[in-house]
Amino acid sequence: MAKVKRKKIPRGVELTPGHVFDPITDMKDEINSSDVDISQRKKKYGTFRLNFNIPWLDNKYFFDNRTLGYEADGTPDPNKDELDQPFYIPFCLPPLQDHFDPSDPRTTDGVPSPVLTSVGLSFDQSDEPAAILSQWYGKAASPDDPSTGFTGYQYSYWPGNATEYPADNQSPRTYMPPPRLGLKTYNRTDAYELEISILEKEQMFFKKGAMESGSEPQFMRPTNEIASIAFPSSNYIPRDNRRNPLTYDGLNKVIDPYKTYILALKAPNLHDTEITRREHCALVNVWITLKFKMELVSRDVGASGDVDVVAVQNIPLHYGAKGSPGVTVTAPSSGEKIKADDSKGVVSSDGLEAIDQEVRNKIRGGYGDFSMSYQAEASKEDAAYEVITVPVGQGFAHNRMGVRDEYPFAPYVRGPYYDGAMSAGVTSFPMGPYVDRRIIPISHPMTIHHVIFAMNYTSDRQAIATDALGSNEAGRTLWQNFEEPNNTIAYKVGLGMVSGVRADGFGYQQIAYASWTNMNSLALADGQIDSTSLGLPARVTTDMQSEYKLWSVPLVLKTGNNGVGYYSAYSAAGKGINGKPFFVGESNSYTHARTKVGEIGGGAGHYAFSGGSQGPANGTEQYLEVRFSVDPTNGGANNPYAYNSGATEGQRIEWQGPTGVTEKDLAIGYGGCWMYIIGKKHVT
Repeated sequence: MAKVKRKKIPRGVELTPGHVFDPITDMKDEINSSDVDISQRKKKYGTFRLNFNIPWLDNKYFFDNRTLGYEADGTPDPNKDELDQPFYIPFCLPPLQDHFDPSDPRTTDGVPSPVLTSVGLSFDQSDEPAAILSQWYGKAASPDDPSTGFTGYQYSYWPGNATEYPADNQSPRTYMPPPRLGLKTYNRTDAYELEISILEKEQMFFKKGAMESGSEPQFMRPTNEIASIAFPSSNYIPRDNRRNPLTYDGLNKVIDPYKTYILALKAPNLHDTEITRREHCALVNVWITLKFKMELVSRDVGASGDVDVVAVQNIPLHYGAKGSPGVTVTAPSSGEKIKADDSKGVVSSDGLEAIDQEVRNKIRGGYGDFSMSYQAEASKEDAAYEVITVPVGQGFAHNRMGVRDEYPFAPYVRGPYYDGAMSAGVTSFPMGPYVDRRIIPISHPMTIHHVIFAMNYTSDRQAIATDALGSNEAGRTLWQNFEEPNNTIAYKVGLGMVSGVRADGFGYQQIAYASWTNMNSLALADGQIDSTSLGLPARVTTDMQSEYKLWSVPLVLKTGNNGVGYYSAYSAAGKGINGKPFFVGESNSYTHARTKVGEIGGGAGHYAFSGGSQGPANGTEQYLEVRFSVDPTNGGANNPYAYNSGATEGQRIEWQGPTGVTEKDLAIGYGGCWMYIIGKKHVT
């Protein structure tokens, strides 16, 4: 115990009880007050990970986002194109509510900061030294032609002769998958030449006062690179001892909790530049893991009897309080001799033996099974920073959701009703929101402090729709950029806990919720904390629309019992004040009784699962559920589909004009969106 030091005395000095028992008494006091802190312990750090899973990344994304090459006279030269733009995901690691100060975003002493220690990468190779062929295998790639629009991969197959490229090709009117989709190639030994970078940028939320009108784009770009790691293709081609997965340790890069970071992956060789082969490849089932360490912290504690002012929502009625071990040390009385081993000796049950017994029994802390606290705990810091990374909005045909092609056929959406016998009185094709759900079992107690949502608007290019009456029927496949939707798509995101699996009752309890209708303005909307843009060519526009937006998803709130978070000056439901930390964990008959929880936007508070009263249903949460709703109709106000009764080529679906959703609107970006559930996990 570093805080307790024995008194050193020279030889010949008379030994007094104070020389021996004062340090032992100090040890006793540290234990009995549950104050054995991290300075007195060998293991002072906890660890957590950001685990990103992307179903696949194919060559088309990197080809569409390439940097175009030109001759000296300005003529486009495809041979000078550089596939140097990354696929990326932003994230932030804000301080826990204990340390978070939105008015003074500076790292100071006493505020733990995360430290990046390792980066890991893995993907599926079918357990062979080969690359996986993408859905664009064999497709020719035409250069960009400003006179006809953005061009790229052609829908047709490559017939094996040069006459197909670039202009004499008869493209089919719809995409046709190649016969080798998903198969392996042993020719592309350089396909998996990869690089992962961690970029740093200022968080726009804390720069609102410094941003002048028109200066927002400079705050969207990263300002620093804290790590760059190469994953060469030589890792993945040996027949034996392939380095997949592979983790690089020992980075030790300090993370600023008040800044935004960007995980960027470059894969410049997935696109095959050899036109006689065109074995374009894909990364399948990609996993990227970032491991961090951070100093341990004390667990959240409430005050006994709190009803109207709840320090921790939904916490068991032990309130996280710690019981004293009750160690007793009795020093010899005045005039008594100091003995080594006696009823009151130095090495007795009233001396060092009492301390040794506590150490042998372990310095306890945290929670046991069913959120039970130990009867006696000596550890002060028994919790650690934790992040649960949840992907949503994944699995579409082209790895993103466009309003025109992917949204009508997404889950929970009533698709267009194609029927040539429809009456002329039909004027619209009603649709509902797309909804994605993710389930997270509750295996250990956790206290949730923040919920952050990363809304994705990165993408590859979308094919221009073929017009049967136009010239595209026999021409090349043409492509166009997506655009960030503007006041047309309504989003809702929520985190809840659920009870009811193999149980007598069933119930939901909201934990966090946010809603917004997206605007393509660079100004921060209510609830938004940051915007990012790397200037991806497949998305970049003249007005610098956002490629990602980070949103604060506030915890439920009991009116007048505010937590700490990004927004605290207004109370708009789903956009404003963050509630107090929220406890989730299994329970038994001793821990099912809980404190009250808040409501979306504030309210009187209630007990989870039981409405207004405490009851046996409290504390029965079994899993967390994340929901993500995307509504391009914006509640029916912007129906993207309208029936054209005057069409001569049959029943057609037409797009609204500039006041509604357009075919270029991107509802969900490439690879999906991300929710970060941030809080404390506990020693068990």
